Amino acid sequence: MKFVRWFLGCIILFFNFVFTPRAIKREGLKIETRDAKNNQQFRQELLEQGGKIKVPCLRIEKNGQVEWLYESNDIIAYLNKVAA
Repeated sequence: MKFVRWFLGCIILFFNFVFTPRAIKREGLKIETRDAKNNQQFRQELLEQGGKIKVPCLRIEKNGQVEWLYESNDIIAYLNKVAA
């Protein structure tokens, strides 16, 4: 069962990696992407400002306030709302 969960997780991450940047470009959204895994500065910033090292995440600046979304479904819903 662990293998099945791991395998499905890999498939989800693969499709997320492949299709998310295209969807963002298709919708014309200007979103800066950062690699918190391979860049120590971005990793530290994520921990200090977001409170945890978890990806994917979306940092939203609005009216001087900063909000962090960590769940993929929440991120997708927010981006769909912004793009609509």
